Amino acid sequence: MIIDLEPILSGKKDEIIINTNLDIPSNLLEKSSICGLKEVKFVGKIKRILDSINIIGQLEGIMLLKDDITINDVEYKFNSEIEEELTEEITDSKVDLMNYLWQFIQVEIPSKITTNNKIENIEGRGWRFISEDESNKNYAFKDLDKLINERR
Repeated sequence: MIIDLEPILSGKKDEIIINTNLDIPSNLLEKSSICGLKEVKFVGKIKRILDSINIIGQLEGIMLLKDDITINDVEYKFNSEIEEELTEEITDSKVDLMNYLWQFIQVEIPSKITTNNKIENIEGRGWRFISEDESNKNYAFKDLDKLINERR
């Protein structure tokens, strides 16, 4: 999404209003942990503030991520307030907002996500989660601990 900044740079306009839905290219998604994006929207403006060109607005949408425990798809709503200087991104009086806003989307990716609040009966091939109580009852190293404590 290329925005022509000539009206602001020439002083013909004070700001450019932006209210758009974003369609993130698949090549950007392939390089991230995001499986998909829905309803991504940016509402804001680009305006001159003193000697700089700034972008001010709100970026929101829904990310499709993998659950860290079950690996099922999980929807994660994000909302990011943006107020940044654009000067470095401007080339030939134009700015590519897609790459710029993509950086803000990536910052919103949570480090861990799961929909399962209870870690009970979660298992896979050769593994299973156990509660702390179950771990204490069936402590696998009980005999080893006893032997080590006897030798001290």
